[in-house]
Amino acid sequence: MPKTLILFHSRTDATAALADRIAEGARSVRFSEVTVRRIDDASPAGYQTLGHIEELASYDGIILGGPAIDGGVCPEVTAVLDQAKALTTGGSFANTVGSAFCAEPDGVAESMLLSLGGLGMILVPQTDSASGAALGKRVAEVVSWVTHARSHAHSHTHAH
Repeated sequence: MPKTLILFHSRTDATAALADRIAEGARSVRFSEVTVRRIDDASPAGYQTLGHIEELASYDGIILGGPAIDGGVCPEVTAVLDQAKALTTGGSFANTVGSAFCAEPDGVAESMLLSLGGLGMILVPQTDSASGAALGKRVAEVVSWVTHARSHAHSHTHAH
């Protein structure tokens, strides 16, 4: 089953609530396995914390979220992105679908998305109509398509 991780940092409930809506949308896609994790213990309780950065490589899709701090990406999300760069040497994210969200509509999600692209991910941008459940559903659908295509990648032989 295609596995999608929603990973977020939040000091208030706003980003956590948005992560829950995104998870709801992702779970609406047939056969999707969706996990919601917080980056650190400062985020609201009720969510398991990401154990090790290496866990990211086990997911087919990653939706990363966090609040805007002084108009930029919060340091906790930046730290995750920096740590994830070490995993790119083996092409760990080459077929991983990535997206990002921010409770404040100020361009921070786009900055996070570009950073995920720098890791080599297949990007699914958030559009005005794709926030919350719609974003989760959209990402889970793309994850499903990519994992399905990968499962058939080596099944075709060409006779010459």
